[in-house]
Formats: sequence, C-alpha cells, structure tokens
Amino acid sequence: MLYQILVRLPVCQQNNNAKGPSKWQLVFMQSAQRTEFWSALLEKAYAKLAGSYEALIGGLSSEAMEDFTGGITVSYAPRQVPCPRVLFHTILEANKRSCLMNCSVVKMKTQDALLYCESFVTEDGKPTDEPPGDTVFVPLVRIRNPWGSSREWSGDWGDKSKAWAAVSAEEKARINVKFKGDGEFWMSIKDFCKFFSDLEMCHLGPESLAHARRQAGKLNDKRRCWESVSHKSAWRKRLSAGGCRNNLRSFASNPQFQVTVVDPDETDNDNTGTVIVGLMQINLRRRRAAGDRMLFIGYEIYRRRTDGTGPLDTNFFRYNRCAGFTTHTNKRQIPMEPSAQELTLERALRDAFAKVAGADLEVDAYELRDILNIAFMKEFKFDGFCLETCRSMVAMMDADQSGKLGFQEFKTLWSSLRLWKTAFKKFDEDKSGNFNSYELRQALKTVGYRVSNKIFNCLVMRYANRQGVIEFDDFIVCCVRLKTVFETFSAQEKTADGVSALFSKDKFLSAAAYV
Repeated sequence: MLYQILVRLPVCQQNNNAKGPSKWQLVFMQSAQRTEFWSALLEKAYAKLAGSYEALIGGLSSEAMEDFTGGITVSYAPRQVPCPRVLFHTILEANKRSCLMNCSVVKMKTQDALLYCESFVTEDGKPTDEPPGDTVFVPLVRIRNPWGSSREWSGDWGDKSKAWAAVSAEEKARINVKFKGDGEFWMSIKDFCKFFSDLEMCHLGPESLAHARRQAGKLNDKRRCWESVSHKSAWRKRLSAGGCRNNLRSFASNPQFQVTVVDPDETDNDNTGTVIVGLMQINLRRRRAAGDRMLFIGYEIYRRRTDGTGPLDTNFFRYNRCAGFTTHTNKRQIPMEPSAQELTLERALRDAFAKVAGADLEVDAYELRDILNIAFMKEFKFDGFCLETCRSMVAMMDADQSGKLGFQEFKTLWSSLRLWKTAFKKFDEDKSGNFNSYELRQALKTVGYRVSNKIFNCLVMRYANRQGVIEFDDFIVCCVRLKTVFETFSAQEKTADGVSALFSKDKFLSAAAYV
C-alpha cells in the first residue's frame, strides 16, 4: 500500500527570471538532485523536535547520534591515552557492539571524520587483534570524511603511502582497501592518537540494533546486544535538589536509582557485566530557545553491599566512598562507562607490565616509575613520579614485603591511581597541575578519606609546597600513605571500644618503617 504525505518545506526565490518550480530553492538542507527531498524532510522533523530551525544551530556530533538512534555516547581524548593499543582494543570492543564512532580534530583544518574499525578475522569469523600467519601486526583504523572531499591523511598508511607495498593483494581485497581520493583513508592507531583530539562512541540501544538486523535480514547476528532502561526524574527546589557530595546533609535527597549488575555470559571466565550510565537534560534545545540555561549536572555511583530496595540515607554516604563519579558540568548529557573497558584495559596493562617486568614478572620501584611516568606525564604538568613516591606505592601493595609487585598487585594499584587521578582533575580546574591546599580536605573526601582538623593540618604541612598548593605527585603520595595507614589500622586487633588498635613493638616499627 502506498501513502502520499504532504509536507511544506521552506524555500526562497533563487532566480527572478526563471519560471515554474525551478525558480525556487530550499532554504536549508538540500540534495544535489532537485527531485530528492529525504534530507530536507528529516531536517524538518528534527527542527520540529527541537522547536525551530534556529534551535538546530551548533552542537556536537554526539547529540545527533543520540537523537537519531536513542543510544548513549561516551567520549575519549585520543591524545591523552597513555597507550594507543588500549584505545585500539576499546575500538575493537565497541565494534563488536555495533557502536557508531565519530572522531574529530580541534583547532586544525581537518574536517570531522567517521571512524570505522577494521579487525583481523579468524576462520570462525570472530574478530581478533592478531593477524593470520607469521606477519607483523600493525593496528590500523579506517576513517571516512563525511563530506566526501579529497582531504585525507597523507602520512603512513595513507592512500599514497609506500607502506601498502608490503601488504599482499589478497589482504587488501579482504579488508576492502581502495585508493580513490574520496575522503576515506587508513592510518595507524599511533598516528590517530597523535593527531585526533576527540573520539565519540555511541552505544546503540536494543531497538536500533534489532531494527538494523531486520532490515539487513540478519536476525541471527551474533554481535553483542544491550538491554536498556530509562528513568525520568527532576531536581526540585527544597525537595530533591540535594546538590553535590560537598552538601552531605542534603546529598541523600537527590534522586537515587538502583542497578543490579549480572554476568550476561556464563560460558566465559569473566564474572563481570558491562554497564553504561548516562544523565541527560531533556528538551534542552527547546528550553534554550526560550532563554533557559543549561544546568551543571553530575552523578556518583556507590556499591551497595547489603540487599535493600529503599533509598540510601545520609549515614551511608558519610561512611562509604563512591565507586565512580563524574565532574559536574553544563553539558546536555554526562555519560560514564564504569566497566566496559575493564577487560581491554587489563589486557593492555598486562602487555605493558610484561615488557618492563622481565623474566620474573615483577616490577620494583624503579621499573614502576618508568611505567607510571609514561602513562601520566602526558596528562599532567609535572616532572614525573619521584622514586620515593614509587617506593611508597610498592610498600602499600607489597603484602609479602618482597620489594616488588606482581601483576595482580600492580592492577590493584592502577585502579586506585585512576580514582585518585580523577579526583585530582576535579579540583585542578585550570589544569595547572596543582590545586590550593584549602581544597585538600574535599579532595580526600572525594576518594573516601575523612580526617580530623589536627591530621589535616599535618597533611597540609607535609604535602603543600611553598606556594601553598598541592601538586599531582604530592597528592598521590598523600593518598598512598593514607591508604596504607588506614588499612594497617583496620587489620590490627582492636580494643573493646573499637577506637584503638593493639600493636606489638615489632609490628608498629615494621608498619612505620615500610610505608
């Protein structure tokens, strides 16, 4: 059955001398073919959703991907990735989940580009990051300029690169390599991380994936699928606008949502599930046209160790630290993916660890310093971790007092460093590599450490410099030693009132000396 739809599109007069329909031209989006109107119709539908054509001006690619697919977008900064292969494995995992990917270059003449991941495939059709046979593995990404222009990458693995001479014709045909000057090109993941500043991955909802499979006739497609759920709520003055964690008395009054994470695949050895969380301000373009401002929004995630269905109270937040949090910012949506990269990150960490550890598969303070400086000096303005800081890190994780860390100990340390790094960034708003010593108490609260005024004064005297600021290296060593002291105290036998711990002389000296 055919349907006829009557829609009016805005036009303007192009040529006063022309007669008939040819003298009119579409005002906004238009196709090169005068009889093709799908793009203009789609744009009008989007303008109705936003409130007007004017409301569509400006914005990010992530907004469009979310609006047209109903998915959630997670953003990355390729230039700040410590190890490019970490990002490459993340792209592979996103490709398995049918994510839409967009990358862009800021403050350069390169246009936005759509990112596609081409992975090596084994005989059973599952993607892998190793090539067949005894060949050299070079992780590549394929990028397409959506404008279809000839502006392309001209370095290694570009259309005119000599690197392709070492690739067989069969392999080129298998991955569909074409040199047409049409805006599509290849580049190594190292060059990608060097030149591209933003990468956005839109995780599609189950409805979009199911529709795409029906259209393609691939109902038995084995690509990973999501289950999704959405909740609507609001911050209401004097009722549910509890503010951030700094307002502890009212913090519990914020809207709370409970999620139970299960292992979706009982056939593998991994007992974790992947959860992506997004917080969005709805109808933002329509409200902005009416003069409303974007609110500063954010959220925190806590692990609930006991069964229960009611909201958490103030006492819970007073004595429990968050498992993850976002910086409060005035964006339309704040996404966070707490566990989607865990397997990818572990694999990359294991590879980097093995290269430094050597035959004994352990690292000492010197080797640990090399690993961490490579990872963090790209993100922060500082001279790298000093040897004393790395010795304290080793002591914190070294239960057998061997002076070295195995991979599992290193992995646990890395998780703590990620939490402390995120907290430091929250207070280092100007990205100067430090924050004022007055903010140290709140920074420590963010990572779960509450101290008395007397202890706080000692910490400021010990870790602030002459200018009264806390630098990144000093903040990390402060967290390391606080964690060590708290865990040492918790592990000891307590007095009857539970306030004091019982130490023998040797235990006390051992704990104080090896810290």
